[in-house]
Amino acid sequence: MSVFIWQGLPEGLKAKHSRKRETGQGLVEYALILLLLAGLAALSLNLMGVSLKDVYQKVTDMFNGTEQVGSEQAACENYFQTDFDDSLKDWDNIDSDFWKGDWETEKGKLVGENLGALLYGGLNGQDYSVSLNGAQLANTKPTYQGYGLIFRASVTKERLNGYMFEVEKKNKNDPGTMYFSQWINGAQIQPPLASMTVPKNFDWSNPGSMTVKVSGNEFTAYLNGVPLLQTTDDLYKSGQTGVAVNSGSKLSLDDFSVDSPACQEQ
Repeated sequence: MSVFIWQGLPEGLKAKHSRKRETGQGLVEYALILLLLAGLAALSLNLMGVSLKDVYQKVTDMFNGTEQVGSEQAACENYFQTDFDDSLKDWDNIDSDFWKGDWETEKGKLVGENLGALLYGGLNGQDYSVSLNGAQLANTKPTYQGYGLIFRASVTKERLNGYMFEVEKKNKNDPGTMYFSQWINGAQIQPPLASMTVPKNFDWSNPGSMTVKVSGNEFTAYLNGVPLLQTTDDLYKSGQTGVAVNSGSKLSLDDFSVDSPACQEQ
């Protein structure tokens, strides 16, 4: 019978074992340091009022292509569009002592008579981007030519309440003005919220496309894709959209569209 006596690990194996133990201890120490740094970073963000959940969501949205700006999602979405091939059954013609013009569809165009105002009844929202595309003006009088885009509007007893962005030429010597205005109980409030002279290259017969981006209390007007005028106001929070034409003009449109505000940024 032989007796085995344990004499410990050989020196080479002892060294390897020691190095593995030191490496393991080093990794644990690094992990603890990283956890400590992460904890300190989280504490700092919280003290500055930054939510880790919001940071994580923002990073995730960036990778998914849906990053949010405030309460507005960056993805473009169409709410409504028409090329006027159908009837105007979802539209409301304002018929009052002031607004007297009629509207009709003709060969895929919306046609409005002098002093006509029309609201789309199928959408009542807060934030959107509204576009009147392919506008053409037949100027029938030398005074008060032009047209306008109505937004955040409602009608009570045929009286308009809301906002309008308008392009107007008062007479032949007037270079023309573009402006934002309030309408309260059927009356246009003066002075306008914001105004400016129309660009020198503005074509009064073929003005093209007019867009108003409505986001919170901020309104931005575009002509043919170029931002030209901006203002802010808090009176009306939501409402319908539509179109109006001045007393000196007749208007035709190719199409009318309502999109999310983000569409105007792309």
